[in-house]
Amino acid sequence: MIREFLEKGGSISKGKTKPMPNELRISNNAWNTKLTKEEKAAQEAAKAAAKADLQKK
Repeated sequence: MIREFLEKGGSISKGKTKPMPNELRISNNAWNTKLTKEEKAAQEAAKAAAKADLQKK
């Protein structure tokens, strides 16, 4: 079936997908629940600290 499609001039390409929103935690017990304000602030603080550590090196 795929061969017939390609023989008729069709083409197959890989589509682009959007990245998952960072606030959606992907785990079985927290699927599709967004972060609370406190959790989001803690996550941003950890990222800022990691970025500051990289800049020092």
